[in-house]
Amino acid sequence: MNKHRVVNAFTIVELLIVISIIAIVYALLLPVINSVRRASQVSVCASNLRQLGVAITMYAADWDGGMPFAPDPLSKWATGDRTDFSEPLLYLTGLIPYDVRALLKPYGGTNTLYRCPLDHIVPPNDNQKGTDFELCGSSYWYDDKHALAGFKLSSYPVPSANVMMSDYDFYHLGFGDNINLFTEGTTNLLFVDLHVKPSSWQKRTEFLDSIP
Repeated sequence: MNKHRVVNAFTIVELLIVISIIAIVYALLLPVINSVRRASQVSVCASNLRQLGVAITMYAADWDGGMPFAPDPLSKWATGDRTDFSEPLLYLTGLIPYDVRALLKPYGGTNTLYRCPLDHIVPPNDNQKGTDFELCGSSYWYDDKHALAGFKLSSYPVPSANVMMSDYDFYHLGFGDNINLFTEGTTNLLFVDLHVKPSSWQKRTEFLDSIP
């Protein structure tokens, strides 16, 4: 007696329906996934800045409260070893053979802390070849203007409103064709009291201008 075996299988139509459903669900979830991913990257950046702030504080504790006497990484990269500058800050930048990373390394300033996960080429710097980290080894600006003038941490008049490090560019928000980066672009700021918060570039400028 012959027995017929029944084979259960999806038809092509059923497979197409399942694939379509998966594609729709993925499209719905993608913005959420991207949002969570970006939030995580912003958090990593804030953590990096805070740890670098702790390293600066530890350095200052060993050096009579003084800021690390070294140039900003991007300034050092751009200036190199040239000393033919009349401007004192540029002269010192060329004269000192290292940047702030060298002084913070013994205090936990590892190379990975200097890279923001969202560091990328930002308009209007689209002629730049490489990210800030790829160019100079850091995604973060350091207040060498005051550091090379012999500032101490206690010299900042309002620690909760005075910035000593920040992102170089608008890493976190502000992308699109119809935005104003200077008002909508966002950058993380490290304040002297070690709190970190995002701010517009315009507000960052106001914070920096408030330091004598």
